[in-house]
Amino acid sequence: MAFPNDFVTRRMRAERLRLHHADAVHRMHTDQQHMAFIGGVRSEAQTAGILQRNLAHWDGHGFGVWVVSANDTGRVAGRVLLRVTPLDGIDEIELGYSYDPEYWGQGIATEVARACMTEAQAHFGFIRFVAVTNPANTASQQVLRRLGFIDRGPIEHKGQPVTLFRRTSDCIESGPSKP
Repeated sequence: MAFPNDFVTRRMRAERLRLHHADAVHRMHTDQQHMAFIGGVRSEAQTAGILQRNLAHWDGHGFGVWVVSANDTGRVAGRVLLRVTPLDGIDEIELGYSYDPEYWGQGIATEVARACMTEAQAHFGFIRFVAVTNPANTASQQVLRRLGFIDRGPIEHKGQPVTLFRRTSDCIESGPSKP
């Protein structure tokens, strides 16, 4: 079963990343607040390379980055992603997200990430996820905890110090599983 190109939550719509999203992605990549915890501002050339890698991920795996827009306005708000990422020599399914500052603190990241994981479970049977955050990004860490991820501590990932989170429950829809 193929992963859906689009999925909808109560407030947002996630659409599979396509070439026509290049301007929206570049806008996100040049916003200092948006990029503060995810590697900093990127040039147009860097954005083009990232876009190509993410499109290739979709082609190779059948899932990847979705561009997220507000249902009521259609305005691009950010992105959510699932990608294969190696950790300690093992390919893991990484959950990631980033949103424009005007969407912070509204539960959007939690809402869309939960829907994304639910789709991943329904279409691919994925029940194990990892996520990495900048150690200073406490807001993102709170989102992950609300989604049932557990803080596994500091690691180095892609040459950067990050905090690793893991989610291994198959109870995605209902939130964190009980011990």
